[in-house]
Amino acid sequence: MKICHVVAWFPNSRNPLEASWIQRHIEALSPHCDNSILHLQVIPSTRFSVIRKSEPGLLQRIVEIPVNSWKLAEMLTAMLLSFYLFTLRFCRQADLINFHIAYPTLVYWHWMKKFFRRPVVISEHWSAYRFHFGVTDKSKLKSVKRIFRQGIPVIAVSSSLLSDIRNFSGGDFKGYIVPNAVSSPFSYRPGERREKFFMASYWKSPKRPLVVLEAFKLFAEDHPHFELVIGGGGPHVDIMKRWVDDNDLAGRVSFVGTLTPEEMASHFSSSQAFLHCSDYETFSVVCAEALCCGAPVVASNVGGIPEFVDGTNGVLVNENSAAAWLDALRCFVRRRQEFDSELISRKAIDRFSKEQIGRRYYQILCEVAGEEEKISKMTLT
Repeated sequence: MKICHVVAWFPNSRNPLEASWIQRHIEALSPHCDNSILHLQVIPSTRFSVIRKSEPGLLQRIVEIPVNSWKLAEMLTAMLLSFYLFTLRFCRQADLINFHIAYPTLVYWHWMKKFFRRPVVISEHWSAYRFHFGVTDKSKLKSVKRIFRQGIPVIAVSSSLLSDIRNFSGGDFKGYIVPNAVSSPFSYRPGERREKFFMASYWKSPKRPLVVLEAFKLFAEDHPHFELVIGGGGPHVDIMKRWVDDNDLAGRVSFVGTLTPEEMASHFSSSQAFLHCSDYETFSVVCAEALCCGAPVVASNVGGIPEFVDGTNGVLVNENSAAAWLDALRCFVRRRQEFDSELISRKAIDRFSKEQIGRRYYQILCEVAGEEEKISKMTLT
């Protein structure tokens, strides 16, 4: 089956790590489908520029416009989409169009679909629906809600995100769940785990690192041999560093900056647990990566996290307060002998490997495209 993936975010020369989870989803399909990618992105900026990349199976057009108007960005995106859907051979020959991230790509699809008749499906990863895109005037979101009121099937990375999209849009559509894929180098490595907690992210809202730091300061009074290692960058890093200095924790808390996947896997494998405090997560790839390395997870009980973190592989925290997180850290230390790192890793890999994700993803696309015969063949093999 030939799939044309239309993506709003994708790794590119401006940001080589942008939406790598979308790239992994598409790669997971490769054993089953002939994938081609059309990456269209219009970004309000201070200048005009166009980033072009063309190679077999991939066309990228990233347009920066010196106008801070999302309405103009929506219209330009629609014009680019119309042009390439009709002119690119891999779009015209596709059996199905898979749109990754609905907004702004599909704002005008209710008009465009009359001229481009192919089965379509939306893959969604974005948390914006839960927060109504940060817009207080909900009337401004009519065009976004309309996307999901056309009956287009939606594939979300978690049940929580699928529920958020339904609540946001009021749409009646068929929904599916395909978690994010986790691949090498995130796997179990035997060896001793240090008296160390690890946390890593791109540090900005809705992440809540100061809550963990406050809890760790109290925890360290009774467990002086533990350290906390923090990876990642972001706008809150300087705030975190100042807090550590102001609270005399420089010898107990260390910052290791942005890490490669191999370095992340090394920290997961050498830590007692991975800590993740956030007000919301559509899925949390980093928690899944930690589990694949055999690291138990102590995380906020929000969004898609409780769909794969439970009492067998970690501790869920019901409130993002220093007191609740202190209780969770103490609970983990009391129970840490119960956690079998190798078993945690094996179960996580069975669930999030590219092989499993790709198979599930392909079955859904076959169903959307009406190719039930291919689903039956997969079931039998």
